[in-house]
Amino acid sequence: MRTRAGGGYCLAAIVLGAGVRQDAHFFAYPGMRDTGRRKRYGQSGQGQNRFNKETENMREDDAAVFRQIQRTTEMGIRAIETILPKLEENEFSRRLSRQELAYSSLRDQARQELLRGKEEPYRSTALAELFLKGGIHAGTLLNTSQSHVAGLMIQGSTKGLSQIWKTLNHYGNAGSVSTDLASELMDFEQKNIRDLKKYL
Repeated sequence: MRTRAGGGYCLAAIVLGAGVRQDAHFFAYPGMRDTGRRKRYGQSGQGQNRFNKETENMREDDAAVFRQIQRTTEMGIRAIETILPKLEENEFSRRLSRQELAYSSLRDQARQELLRGKEEPYRSTALAELFLKGGIHAGTLLNTSQSHVAGLMIQGSTKGLSQIWKTLNHYGNAGSVSTDLASELMDFEQKNIRDLKKYL
């Protein structure tokens, strides 16, 4: 389940009963190394009219990819911020803190690229954050064990991977700057899933 209000993260959806595949390693990178199609934005096509059209389209596609990166990482950050006060101070909670810092770095990179390109960054709504936090509180009301929380985080990362993958497929003219950052986020989410499995 993914709503526009919910953004790219699915912890709220999980507690409402939405099922997501946990074997995130099945996700493929949709042509991310296809340098013939995925050019750095701003390169010319053939003919001035085509150049103007392609450049405009590539900027649109890059902006969409960067916003999805922002959305996915923002939801991850908010989820961890909501969960951490419920956990004891131990290696698991410290691991989530490190994950939050990595999300922040990726989010900031995407935001900087959008601002550099004079595009509007992604902005979460108060309703989206209320929905996310409310869902997490409900889902951890009776169970805050490491196993349960790790399962929620794995499913959240899986959903985030799915949304990045769909965005890259839909915006096929995105250049190497945005797709490389998306690839970095996907690699990070896959690592999170592998690492969190030991806490199940």
